[in-house]
Amino acid sequence: MVIRKISKFFPGFTVVELLIFMGILASFLGILTQIFHSTIDVELESTSTSHVNLGAEYLITRMGYDIRRASSITTPSSAGATTSSLVIVIGGDTHTYSVDTGHLILTNSSGSDFLTGTGTTVSDFAVTRLGPSIGKSSLRVSFTLTSVTTTTSGIAQSRPVTFTVSLR
Repeated sequence: MVIRKISKFFPGFTVVELLIFMGILASFLGILTQIFHSTIDVELESTSTSHVNLGAEYLITRMGYDIRRASSITTPSSAGATTSSLVIVIGGDTHTYSVDTGHLILTNSSGSDFLTGTGTTVSDFAVTRLGPSIGKSSLRVSFTLTSVTTTTSGIAQSRPVTFTVSLR
């Protein structure tokens, strides 16, 4: 009875032909799975790299803008000093940059704002006062930005960032 039903659906095919067809189909599906896996991995790597690069550019621009318009630097207090936070005065208002739970935070009289998005974390934040540069103080800011997104193999993009900026 079962043989008759199979022969109704697949007239003219032998069991050997059906097994060969199923083997070819399984190989084809295996190849497609590998292609899909590779595509997902490339997409995750691209997202990770994008988060890190955009985040680094934003932080460099934002901090550079604030430091250049600052009237004074409170912390680090002296030339050669390195601290894990930056305190500057802009228009009489104190602005503090610090890292808490992997996020760079700007605190001023308006409150606290996260400067890093949910896609990245900041570590090794350090600010070094280089001293006066033609009458104005200079700072070297360094940190490492790491993506929260990882590839399927567990690798996260990371970018060390260092820049130097001075007061106007």
